[in-house]
Amino acid sequence: MDGFVTPDTTGPLDVAAAVARCPPEATTRGMFLADIAEQLAQKGLAVPASTYNAFGTYSQREFMTVAAAAATALHPGLPPREALRRLGRSAYPTFVSTMIGQVLFGVLDNDVGAIVRIVHRGYEAVLSHGRAEVVDVGARFARVRLIDFPAFIDSYQVGVFEGALLSCKVPGTVKVRMETPIRGEFLVEW
Repeated sequence: MDGFVTPDTTGPLDVAAAVARCPPEATTRGMFLADIAEQLAQKGLAVPASTYNAFGTYSQREFMTVAAAAATALHPGLPPREALRRLGRSAYPTFVSTMIGQVLFGVLDNDVGAIVRIVHRGYEAVLSHGRAEVVDVGARFARVRLIDFPAFIDSYQVGVFEGALLSCKVPGTVKVRMETPIRGEFLVEW
């Protein structure tokens, strides 16, 4: 499909500019921050000073700042975009391990097509700003657009979709077509 590329995870990442684009009132659920803190603790690295409640509501800007710093700490030597991509791979299994994740995705087992068809509901459950729109789902592919989405579309969010494929034990690829820094589309093939 035209315009989709393998994400360039070697390019520079301006975390401050990304955070500045995020609306100050944007929030996310604490499960992702708690997961990051747990990953850091497991590797004996410094964890954020805050304690995160999985279903608490936290600033999306805080999440972005913590995620960028943690990704670099967890994956030293990798470019920041690649480190964020790898960090993003834990988001889907983290979400599915929760009650709401089980309700939404647990019954779908490893059916990637079925998961992608309702991925927008997962994003709606955990984020106050930005939205996911399922553009098309075929037998072995899906297209999903993120709109007004302030959280590292071409790195962390690529990892989110890769994490879903890994969780389902289904080999596949994730390509991206960026329209703006806060609007992009994924082509997930398996």
